Amino acid sequence: MRGLSTVRSFLNVHKENPEIIKELISAGLYRVGFGIDGSTYKVYKLTHKPQSVEDCLNAIRILIEFYNLEPETLMVFGHNEKEDKIALEKAFYFSLEMFKKYGALPRPHVSKDIVPGNDGWNHKNNKDTIKKYIENPWLFQNMDFTAIPSNLTHPNEEFRDLVTEVYLKICNLPYTLTQYVRPYDSYPNSDLIRFNCEKYDI
Repeated sequence: MRGLSTVRSFLNVHKENPEIIKELISAGLYRVGFGIDGSTYKVYKLTHKPQSVEDCLNAIRILIEFYNLEPETLMVFGHNEKEDKIALEKAFYFSLEMFKKYGALPRPHVSKDIVPGNDGWNHKNNKDTIKKYIENPWLFQNMDFTAIPSNLTHPNEEFRDLVTEVYLKICNLPYTLTQYVRPYDSYPNSDLIRFNCEKYDI
């Protein structure tokens, strides 16, 4: 089985109760996907992610050296107004270097601010955007974390282009687990539906 873990929770279990990890391995655990979600102190601070790049490196190293498990770098990035070109590039290079050094399988996802139930969905400044979703239900597909950024999810065109560029670069790394889909900006045509229906996370 494949497991998911925050970096800090894995490091805490490794330190305090490593026998739990060994029990999971005996039950069939073969890979752990870590929520890396950025590669700079600033991004972690702004997204309230309680970890550091050093924590991420340690978790991947320990997973291999102590437990002989496959690591997976789950990289959610492209946070509006929280990342810049340098931060995006660091997310790419982290994914690349972890694959080259440890064989960590990349799994990139694009951050989406507005998702039903989250803070963005409930924020009054997003009322007009949410109205578009409600009136055109097929637009909800834009919220898919594997979907390329759209003008609904990333209104700033320059930032949207940067996120798209880096996202596709990570998707094209060897053994990447994410197969990107294209967002619907209008009622989807048959070709677009066919393209997206053939894609899925491995």
